[in-house]
Amino acid sequence: MIAAAFETSTRDASVALSIPSSGGQKILTGTLDEGRAHASDLLPILASLLDENGLRAADLDAVLVGIGPGSYTGLRVSVATALGLSLGEVESKTPDLLGVPSCEALLADTLLPGEAGLWLQDARSGGFYIAAASKDTEGLFALTTQPAVVDLTGVQKFVADSNGGRLLGDAATAATLQKLGIEAKLELLIPTAAAILRLGLPRLEACGPTPPGELAPLYLRPFAVKVRKR
Repeated sequence: MIAAAFETSTRDASVALSIPSSGGQKILTGTLDEGRAHASDLLPILASLLDENGLRAADLDAVLVGIGPGSYTGLRVSVATALGLSLGEVESKTPDLLGVPSCEALLADTLLPGEAGLWLQDARSGGFYIAAASKDTEGLFALTTQPAVVDLTGVQKFVADSNGGRLLGDAATAATLQKLGIEAKLELLIPTAAAILRLGLPRLEACGPTPPGELAPLYLRPFAVKVRKR
């Protein structure tokens, strides 16, 4: 299978391409730094990955996308890009489409068999996104706390109840927790497009694609609009 993935829930967005190789699938990646615009750079990076491997957009069998929670603008751009590739019917071919929660992909990609972990991300405006998961000794992954948004009291309780589980989050979240006086030794990690592929491709095979009309960013709180006073 030839599959592409986009992950833009954080400022450090990424693109990945999975292609067949001897013994399975090979994942190639491209990243966007903070100074690059998601809207204008996602497709050129994917085009470069395809071209380097003698492929075209018409060769894609599937398009996967991280749906957050996370950056409001970043998620809208990547979901719209995935929809465009899926609905565009390049040369009459329609790739399968799959949305994957970004936090779930990060936890699944990081935890080892027998481990539990918690994910935190600064949601701004005093809120935090959270999720928790575990892997049994056989490596079977499952969420134990669905993605949610909590306030300061909620995140304090979430961290206190971690029971020694691994705490995952990005540098911005670690800095916010430190400012608030919350002791939480985070492993500094972010969701990646490669992780979206590793969790999503088996899920796509087992459960089937996401209908285009149902693909949407995982928004857990209303988008706050600031009204500028004149």
